[in-house]
Amino acid sequence: MRRSSLIGIEITFTPPKKSKWYSLAVQISLNIRDEIAARLGVNSEGAERVVLEALAADGYRTERLTEFEVRQLLGFETRMEVHAFLKERGAFLHYSETEMEKDRESAERMRAKRRELISQSGRRTA
Repeated sequence: MRRSSLIGIEITFTPPKKSKWYSLAVQISLNIRDEIAARLGVNSEGAERVVLEALAADGYRTERLTEFEVRQLLGFETRMEVHAFLKERGAFLHYSETEMEKDRESAERMRAKRRELISQSGRRTA
């Protein structure tokens, strides 16, 4: 267990216990002075979620977490929920030129298939 204190915030980090098959979850405890919590707009009921969301947004923004990991961490059911969450937090999606090119090619193939289906259905009715 490791402890750190910063401006009235005490952080306790308990590393996961090792198992033959998997690691258990890491536990992080925060002890925040009441006046700091009040300035941050955090109450005892919502503090855990606020910290978890901040951790997820920062982890994604700095590319330490993937979109899928953010989804798991926050319990979202769809990618669209993750996208909305990240947009709200100013963490923009990681989208490379290679991915954009693949999406463009995929869209072109779909348009060609659609045109072919439309032309085939027009021939059948004639």
